[in-house]
Amino acid sequence: MKPLKFYLVTDTHYFKNSLGAYGKDYEAFMDFEQKCFAETQAINEAVFDTLAKAQEADIVLIAGDLSFNGEKESNEAFSKLLHDFQKKSGKRVYVVTADHGGHGTGHGGWTDEEKYVTFAAAGKSVRHAELPEMNIRDLAAIVLYALGLDRPALDEQGWTAQLPPGLFDDPAAEPYRDLSHLTGAAPRVSKTPHTSELI
Repeated sequence: MKPLKFYLVTDTHYFKNSLGAYGKDYEAFMDFEQKCFAETQAINEAVFDTLAKAQEADIVLIAGDLSFNGEKESNEAFSKLLHDFQKKSGKRVYVVTADHGGHGTGHGGWTDEEKYVTFAAAGKSVRHAELPEMNIRDLAAIVLYALGLDRPALDEQGWTAQLPPGLFDDPAAEPYRDLSHLTGAAPRVSKTPHTSELI
């Protein structure tokens, strides 16, 4: 098997400048902000321009927060940037995204709002269906499958990532196993529908 090479880009926090990165409110906000808010569009454009010319790998994996604060316009502009990059470079692009969860500036908790986040996948072999079960650890198995790479065998003392049932059109996919006994927690299935359960 030949070694897998890819470029990894994380936490792009893309912000479309036409939404307004200037003025008194912006300056007050930036007194406590660590990210290069007004510069993210130019930074991302420069990064993908550089990657389009780079020859060391033909795969780009993008992980983390994609847009600054989830603005629709920023997400649409970043999506266009990626489509243009893919067309120009011929490279394969894989996106794995999530938010930080929590309320306000917190990073997690136990309410359904914090435990359930959106998961979306697209591709030739991806089915448009509701996912009955999925865990955050399963992202590792999903990415390896999408890249056409072998996945380690399920091992309760090690590798526990699995392909969620019904995600791919693959009759050979292994059955999904309940591993809640490893954590002492019941399977995390919400009492009310959430976006992550209605894909």
